[in-house]
Amino acid sequence: IVRCYRDEDQRADRQPEFTQLDLEMSFVSEDDVLDVVERCFAHVWQRVLGVAITTPIRRITHAEALQRYGVDKPDLRYRLEIGELSSIFAATEFKIFRQALDAGGVIRGLRIPRAVGGKEIEALTEVARAEGAKGLAFWHRESSGWRSPITKFFGERELAELQSATQAEPGDVVVAVADQVAVAAASLGAVRKAAARMLRLVKEGAFEFVWVTDFPLFERSKETGEITAAHHPFTSPRPEDLGLLESQPLQVRARAYDLVLNGTELGSGSIRIHDPELQQRVFQGLGISREDAERRFGFLLTAFRYGAPPHGGFAYGLDRVVMLASGEDTIREVIAFPKNQQAEEVMSDAPAPAEDKQLRELGLQLLRPPAKPAP
Repeated sequence: IVRCYRDEDQRADRQPEFTQLDLEMSFVSEDDVLDVVERCFAHVWQRVLGVAITTPIRRITHAEALQRYGVDKPDLRYRLEIGELSSIFAATEFKIFRQALDAGGVIRGLRIPRAVGGKEIEALTEVARAEGAKGLAFWHRESSGWRSPITKFFGERELAELQSATQAEPGDVVVAVADQVAVAAASLGAVRKAAARMLRLVKEGAFEFVWVTDFPLFERSKETGEITAAHHPFTSPRPEDLGLLESQPLQVRARAYDLVLNGTELGSGSIRIHDPELQQRVFQGLGISREDAERRFGFLLTAFRYGAPPHGGFAYGLDRVVMLASGEDTIREVIAFPKNQQAEEVMSDAPAPAEDKQLRELGLQLLRPPAKPAP
């Protein structure tokens, strides 16, 4: 049980200082770790809240979460699901859809099981645009068929297949995004969340746990374009993906898992690498040479050579667990001396400026940023 300090952005479920329970286990697989953790949470929820949590907790892969819910932390208190519509409009001449498909993108849609007016459509469109989408296509389902400014661009077969794919009923609305996979997922994930709140589809007082597994081992940095570790470079790849490490690193899945509750990550963990040669292959995939790896991580590689056991684990923030269990929207309501948006604790006025003597004792020097030129 550790006290953690992290330089994190000040979101509602985060604080720069928090308490974490870290679980490390030897000679285990994913199933062993997940079983211990979910039985622990089921026990706590039953004893403290009198709420029965069904185990085993549902599992979905990272890829499935993004495709069906648009995020890797899905809130399953409402059943809105994103659907793949690309094949329905594969031959379309509707310009926006055609351009997206020709550029290697996708068309994905979301059925909203309520009547939604013009103002709500505009609000949801802005939500999608905030995630990079160019706009939001929509169709109103009526007893006589589809109503939309773009219905005239589609044939009867396409509209019939849209109905079959979405199972929309009179009064429902179907929205869609045509873009690259990442943009379509993120924008519809945000629309899904906004629509659920707007239409009050969230089951209040419900606790929907879900495991998200098989995260990517690597990802491409948006800033530099380089391949980086999606979580950290010590997570073990899935054995069946080892042949892709050098040829298709972005396709390699990690033996990593997150426990999610009501759209918030409770904690995460992974099965770790314990073989020095596999660790070197992962380092090389990150552009770290053998020599540099020995210089930076020689202590770890040496330990592996002596025979570290297969091991894995999980860690979660206790403060965040209390926040979700008590139904609070922000961790500041359940943590002592919470920090504000500027990471300041207003009661004791911390952090306080350090005196020169204190800095000298620690061998530190304070360098202030250059003053901005006057306009």
